[in-house]
Amino acid sequence: MQLSSEAKTTYLQESDSDYLDRESFMLEVITHFSKLTDFLFGNHLGREYIVATGMQMGQIIDEKFKRFHKLSGFLNLEQYAALVVNLKQSIGGDFYLVEKTSNKVVVAANTCPFGNIITRASNLCMITSGVFGGIAALNFGFGKVSLRKRIGLGESQCEVCVYLENDGESAQADGIIYTPEAVASVNEHARVRFDAHKIIQAQEEERKRLALELHDGPLQALINLHYRLETVEHLLQLKQARACEELGQLKLALDRCIMDIKSLLVDMRPPLLDDLGVIPALRKLLRDFRRDSKVRAKITIKGAARRLPASAEVALYRIIEEALINVKRHARASMVELMFEYGLRNLVVRLTDNGVGFDSQEVLSLAATRQNLGLLGMVERASLLGGSIDMNSQHGSGTEIVVNVPFE
Repeated sequence: MQLSSEAKTTYLQESDSDYLDRESFMLEVITHFSKLTDFLFGNHLGREYIVATGMQMGQIIDEKFKRFHKLSGFLNLEQYAALVVNLKQSIGGDFYLVEKTSNKVVVAANTCPFGNIITRASNLCMITSGVFGGIAALNFGFGKVSLRKRIGLGESQCEVCVYLENDGESAQADGIIYTPEAVASVNEHARVRFDAHKIIQAQEEERKRLALELHDGPLQALINLHYRLETVEHLLQLKQARACEELGQLKLALDRCIMDIKSLLVDMRPPLLDDLGVIPALRKLLRDFRRDSKVRAKITIKGAARRLPASAEVALYRIIEEALINVKRHARASMVELMFEYGLRNLVVRLTDNGVGFDSQEVLSLAATRQNLGLLGMVERASLLGGSIDMNSQHGSGTEIVVNVPFE
């Protein structure tokens, strides 16, 4: 639908109204970030992310303040107190200095800079005040931010106390502690949590795939066997010769079902991988690939082959397995070659095909935005090996996947 020029003018004029002003927009962003911090990470880890935000934002503000005032080294108490008051006033409200001693700085305000929106996000005050804790940690080696009074909780004032020493007084106060070491701790928590999330996500995807294969394969076959056994039961009462023939067919169907389940179990963890290593397991994988896809496939070994750690062999096997699945589904290739090149310090594995190719940068970018666990899993597995993976392809020129694995 096209807007008339009058309608366009009206909408442009309305864009100046309060619902789209910059401060309202930024307040909504910060508010929802505050709420999501608790929702996604829980209260404990949420507090740690507040510490990380305070430390990182504190560093930025600290550098800007020193650059503007041509200061070097650490801030002294006077400079720090001035920075806290100026920063609080810059975000709104009528903050003023209440107390300044060698171990703490206290500021207060009679109005909240966030207005009524503060009632919707309990962490909002701590996120913004956490910057003071970050600056204190950078300049004094310690900072603890205590929100003594909060208008958002119905009190008449906002009062923020930043303790600059880890002493008895600060130990008794409620608040969040900021130290330079805290960022490293938070980043480690984030990495572990992110890795755990990816592992769980991959496990769920694998369970979904297995459930679908079991449903469409062995389960349907077993249901069919059930109905055919009922038929045999009926035939035994009428035509024994026909019943014997049907039993023979049922035995064949049952054998196929057993083979399907065995195949699924092999796919989940190929026995050859544990018993003989990654190369024999991949030879078997290529034979099955050749049989199922009718694509010619060969494997070449250069250098002195050697066993890798079990986890590395599993990761390498899964990378090649996923790559072959992609060749089968998308490449329209007639030839695939897998090459192992053993060096003194590393192993280079190349998988090439003569298929239609693709724009590798575009595909990897789409994989990241759409959470394509296949391609992302290949990259992640290579990273866990301490190695790297490169995908080189162009439309009409086939594809080469190169995995570089360092020896321990």
